[in-house]
Amino acid sequence: MPNVIESRTRWPHTGIEAPYAFTISGFSQVETHRGVAFSAKLVHPDRGVVGLIANEGRGGPTTSSPDDPARFGQRQLETFLQRCLQDGEPMNDPLGMVSLLDEIINEAETEQAVVDMRAAGKFLVRSYMSR
Repeated sequence: MPNVIESRTRWPHTGIEAPYAFTISGFSQVETHRGVAFSAKLVHPDRGVVGLIANEGRGGPTTSSPDDPARFGQRQLETFLQRCLQDGEPMNDPLGMVSLLDEIINEAETEQAVVDMRAAGKFLVRSYMSR
């Protein structure tokens, strides 16, 4: 059986290599005394909105809640995670799911900052630290 090479997408702002990129919509956030609480709809490139990513802003992990687990749920998200690399390393360690969810948000926030800066005729200077 020949080796099948999977198509991969590199997320430009987080350095993740994955089968595809998620986006978010409806992002909202609020400062709390222990951090930032936020939520956003998780958007799959082919299936549209598949769930919600949220953090309560109390120091706990970022979580996801699927809209329809049969269509795209935790199992599919874990399979996706197993196929992801960041800085050339697998992301499926014990904190991998939390890292993935946070990085989906980071990717979207950084992309929006780039769009805003370009619209203002400015540019964004950023640094990147590996995992």
